[in-house]
Amino acid sequence: TPCIALTANAVSGARDMYLKTGFADYLSKPIDSSLLEDIIQKFLPKELILHKGDKGFIERNDGPWDGKERRSNKSGAVSEIFNDLFSLNIDLALKNCGGKEVFFDALKSFTEGIDAKSSLIQNYLDQKDFRNYTVQVHALKSSARLIGIMPLSNLAKELEEAGDSVQKDSVPLNTGADDNVLSQISSKTEQLLALYRSYKAKLSFLLGSGVPIQENAQKAQGVKKEATKEEIGEAFSAIKEAVLAFDFDTAEVIISELEGYSLPQETEELLSNIKAKVRAADRDGAMAII
Repeated sequence: TPCIALTANAVSGARDMYLKTGFADYLSKPIDSSLLEDIIQKFLPKELILHKGDKGFIERNDGPWDGKERRSNKSGAVSEIFNDLFSLNIDLALKNCGGKEVFFDALKSFTEGIDAKSSLIQNYLDQKDFRNYTVQVHALKSSARLIGIMPLSNLAKELEEAGDSVQKDSVPLNTGADDNVLSQISSKTEQLLALYRSYKAKLSFLLGSGVPIQENAQKAQGVKKEATKEEIGEAFSAIKEAVLAFDFDTAEVIISELEGYSLPQETEELLSNIKAKVRAADRDGAMAII
């Protein structure tokens, strides 16, 4: 079975490193849907692939947002409005999320986590806990990029690299790293948190029209299917694996899927607590609950 590495590691030589390790191929985040299609076709048996014009090919048309239109969004005026009002690159966000439903989910998750995650970043910096500090700014880099907030994502990337650098220099945690380095990290973190927190008002306003529509649609679906013990167990195992790998986005997707089922009250409370830790990118806290 071909195994393809999906990673945020996009440094020079990363592809060769993964191929030498034994992976069949390599894709860097964020996912480009065109490249994803290409790589799937590369490894599928040729006899299983049909293109337009081939016998047996069925063209689907489920609505205005087909894959091709997602990849070639030409809504220039709309993009400018979103950029001016909310500082969002909406074209990039829709490309990364693959559509408006995932975008609204990601936007809601991002907004709800601002207070907790910004406090964690500040606390870890104050404690000179650069391992957890770097985990937090890495998570922020990815989540901000997912919804098209590139100035915030780029600043988080700078601080992630700074945090990595401090750890590589073997500076003991909670002790005296070079004062100049710490001063620069502290100054840039202050900028990062001010920018991060400024999005709470902007995105809350934007979500005022988006979230209720989704919630009403979910309520209209009727009674939830009851989850079996096996399904719950498998979901928690998958959440654990994702959290262990610091893949909080995947963990939250699994949690959201499990929330679509009818669950025992104890399980719902447990899941809610895990979700809060995952949204705060608190790996240790989530693992303690799991």
